[in-house]
Amino acid sequence: MTIRGVPEEVHRSVMERARCNRRSLNQKVIAELSEAVDAPVIGEAERKRRRAEAMIRAAERVRAKMPRFMSAEEIDAAVKEGRA
Repeated sequence: MTIRGVPEEVHRSVMERARCNRRSLNQKVIAELSEAVDAPVIGEAERKRRRAEAMIRAAERVRAKMPRFMSAEEIDAAVKEGRA
């Protein structure tokens, strides 16, 4: 299958999601198409809600891997260090 005229920002977004999921671009496109075909037709608000929930779950997975939370002072120091 060849898809022509894909906007650059769409291509970049799919490539990034593929990379984050450790998939090739082809694998990611197939997965996305499969989800779209299998998914019931939902409204835009529901789609946004589901996307937000998925992002929250992803953030929680990253947070669970962290050894501990940084204090406000540690965050400020890290920000200042990055600006030096």
